[in-house]
Amino acid sequence: MILKVLGCDGAYPQANGACSGYLLEQGEQRVILDCGTGVLERLLRAAPPQRWGALVLSHLHGDHMSDALVLRHVLQAQKAQGLLPAEHKMDLYLPASPAREHALLADEEYFSVHILTDGQQAQIGCLQFTFLRMNHPLEAYGMRIEHEGRILAYTGDTNVCDNLLPLAQGAHLLVADSGVLHKNWSAAAPHLSSLKCGELARDADVGQLLLTHGGPGCSPQARLQEAQAIFPCTAVAEAGMALQV
Repeated sequence: MILKVLGCDGAYPQANGACSGYLLEQGEQRVILDCGTGVLERLLRAAPPQRWGALVLSHLHGDHMSDALVLRHVLQAQKAQGLLPAEHKMDLYLPASPAREHALLADEEYFSVHILTDGQQAQIGCLQFTFLRMNHPLEAYGMRIEHEGRILAYTGDTNVCDNLLPLAQGAHLLVADSGVLHKNWSAAAPHLSSLKCGELARDADVGQLLLTHGGPGCSPQARLQEAQAIFPCTAVAEAGMALQV
């Protein structure tokens, strides 16, 4: 599996940046993981719409789903140009709540809609997904993705919770929400700190940790130093990078 980082900014995109969005590739399979502000343009450059296999949204905060609202217009245009069959529907996996955001996204003219639940498993092409509920103000899910013994774990947005260790256990690559430095972290925060991400990677015996979702004013170097003090095999996500799982 290859994971391409389309965007990794938290809350809102920095100048020339984009919020959360990833393209997971395995052979001819392409799965989009989150589609926040600024991601769609980068997605179009990374892969043509005819090769998009599914869109999976961890939760329905705007920095993880706002560009999904206009993605349907790409599908509409592709059908009008004869590049996609008129009956084509893209698989869309997303939480049921909040109801307003769900209703905006779950357009059954363009999507085959699948509702996420805690512990749910789904076969998306050649990839096996397991969804686990995370600890965030909105209904949110982490993803454990497996193919031929290789494991990618993506926390989405979360703080500490019981499902984190099972999500990450033995993953070859853990992509973790490091929205704050530890001095600004508390048990009531909506995000993990970089230090907490390092502890999770160590305790779950993962191969590599990728810190993502850096919040405004939280420098990449400070986040990296904080996590590497606990787990040396750590990198900070940057748009455009590609990692072998």
